[in-house]
Amino acid sequence: MSINIKQYNQDIIISDYNNFDIIKTFESGQCFRWNQQDDGSYIGVVGNSVITVYQENNKIIFKNLLVTEYKNKIIRYFDLDTDYEIINNSLLDLYFINEATKYSSGIRILKQDPWEVLISFIISQNNNISRIKKIIERFCEKFGKKIIDNYFEFPKIDDIKNISIGDLDDLKCGFRDKYILDAILKIKNKEIILENLYELNIDEARRELMKIKGVGPKVADCVLLYGFSKTDSFPTDTWIKKTINKFFQDGLPKIKKEYLGIVQQYIYYYVRNNNRL
Repeated sequence: MSINIKQYNQDIIISDYNNFDIIKTFESGQCFRWNQQDDGSYIGVVGNSVITVYQENNKIIFKNLLVTEYKNKIIRYFDLDTDYEIINNSLLDLYFINEATKYSSGIRILKQDPWEVLISFIISQNNNISRIKKIIERFCEKFGKKIIDNYFEFPKIDDIKNISIGDLDDLKCGFRDKYILDAILKIKNKEIILENLYELNIDEARRELMKIKGVGPKVADCVLLYGFSKTDSFPTDTWIKKTINKFFQDGLPKIKKEYLGIVQQYIYYYVRNNNRL
């Protein structure tokens, strides 16, 4: 794997890299707190950090005005220790998946906070990206700690453990408010301990998450992939179902199970952007 990561004061600069495209990564449906600016850069909130990232002259530059030592956070969050070249090369002989891989190369599966991903994908149900982002930002503004300017941390469970259904009215999230509250209560009461899901296999972890009202297999698999880095998870939404029905009527070709989530991301991004269905 060829990647060079250096820190200069408050800038982290990545060069000599393969398979990392910030636009594809941020616009692949896996995250909701990154927003593109007029100059093409993205600003996002990761934990208690507000990070600006942009790509130019074969370099990716990260800026964090509040924190000087955040290199390890960047490496983990963007999964920079994983060699996607090996993964991609293993997919290039597979029907249709090779097309999706070539087109989507550059997407990396972000390692996000499981709690944030859980609430975000509960909000995402039957919703569009723009509205999802607005609801999440209202949630953060109302219950999260301010970082700087108009940027807020994602609320921790301790920040909201005593809220009622009425406290969620301002979010304008519709029927999802009951699901959000149920998630809060089940985690508050330790009916579900998110940290324990790291140790469970994919089926056991999915069953645990589906104890929450409104969390079905698709939302659970998204949480496991994007929040717990379980890349053997294969979220199946309408786009993926249509793709399988059209191109894989006899089932997906043999793929290493630890690559399934990455393949799903490639297929999703490819069919969404190429009118293949």
